[in-house]
This record gives sequence, structure tokens and C-alpha cells, in this order.
Amino acid sequence: MGPEAVARGPGGADPGGDQGTPIRRDCVKRGLAAVTALVVVALSCAAGRAAADDVHFGVNDDQGMFERGDGPFFSTLVDLGMHDNTITIRWDDTTPDGFEDLGGGTTLQSFLPQTVAAAELAGVTLTFDVYPRHSAAAADPATNAPRFAAWLGALSQAYPSVTHYVVMNECNQPLFLNPQYDASGSLVSAADCGEFLGAAYWALKAVSPANFVWGLGLSPHGARVDGHVHRDSSPFDFLAAL
Repeated sequence: MGPEAVARGPGGADPGGDQGTPIRRDCVKRGLAAVTALVVVALSCAAGRAAADDVHFGVNDDQGMFERGDGPFFSTLVDLGMHDNTITIRWDDTTPDGFEDLGGGTTLQSFLPQTVAAAELAGVTLTFDVYPRHSAAAADPATNAPRFAAWLGALSQAYPSVTHYVVMNECNQPLFLNPQYDASGSLVSAADCGEFLGAAYWALKAVSPANFVWGLGLSPHGARVDGHVHRDSSPFDFLAAL
């Protein structure tokens, strides 16, 4: 079939030209809607099978917290067959109560009571992901690990229904712990992070032996330790030095 035989729409318009664009967009929208529906069905089926095997699905998302429990987040989570939500609560070494100042006199603490109550009502298990807000604070465990642990113990006492904690986050990256090395090229971040993790563990267990502590959550990326100073560190070398 030669070039002159290309099919054209009404009025001789080429479906591949500008007048054909709405047609393609409509097809794409219908295709995306169908794919989305299939993904939702697949997730629901997988969650249903997992529930029968006592496997739990969830998300790491702060939306429910910032809704203060007055929004669709937790109910939507449950509708999708998920019953676990991890929220991030960073310790701020510069504020009197250790909670982040969000501006206007509001701290993260003000969002927690309603969030915990709403999650419990919806049947969602909360996990608190806790770590220092400032990377330099995490690099001074002698001063700050005891302060962090005391703050964490008070947090656990305030919300006894929350028994799952992820302590520290990607300590092999400078965004979360800086510096990673000393001037001689020796890795120091692992020991610093370990001090925080150990202090936090015992503080949480002192409040309740039922508290479950996950550790570190390392980044999969990082430079191998080779006697030189790098911005980050390999998770394998980090664990070996922990």
C-alpha cells in the first residue's frame, strides 16, 4: 500500500495529525484507566491472600499524620487490604521538646494524638520511624545519643499503643549522618550510629518489653572503605564496622 492510501478521518483529516490527537489521548486515558483498575484488583487479591498467610502489607507515608486523622488516608489503606503505616518523626536537637518546629509555633507533636487515635480506630498498626533531624547531631553520640534516647522513651510513654519503631535511617549517607569518615579515611559513622541505636533500644525496652525495634534502614548505595575520605559508605562495609 503506497503513501497515498493512508486512511483519513472525516473531512480528509489525518488521524495522525493535530485533529487526531484527541482520539489518541482518549485511547491513552482509557488504557491507563484499565491498567489502574487491574493493578488495584491485583493488589486487593494479593493482600487478601497475604492476610490468610498472616503477611501484612503497608506503606511508609506521612499523609495520614498531616490529616490529623481527619481524612480518607487510613480508610483507603484498609480498603486496599493494607493495615500498616510507618510515619517519620525526627528528633530535633535544637527545640525544647525535641519535636520539629514546622513554623507558626506548630511542632510535629501536635499531629500525633489524633493520628494515633484514628489509626487505631481504623485497624491500622503504626510504626514510628525515628532519627535525628540534623546529620551533625547524629555524628555526636556522646552528647546526643542520651538525649535522643530520653526523648524516645518519653514518646513511647505518651503513645503506648505504638509498639513498632524503626530507629535511625540511612546512616551510611551524609544527609543523615555527617561526617562519614575521619581525616585519616577511617569510617566513623557506623560506630556513631550504633551508639544511637543501642541507646534507643534500651530506652524503648525500658518503657515496654513489647516494643519492637527495627534498626538502621541502610541505603544500598555508598563508596567502599579504602582508606580515603568519601561522602558516603558502602552498606556492607558499614555493617562490618558497626
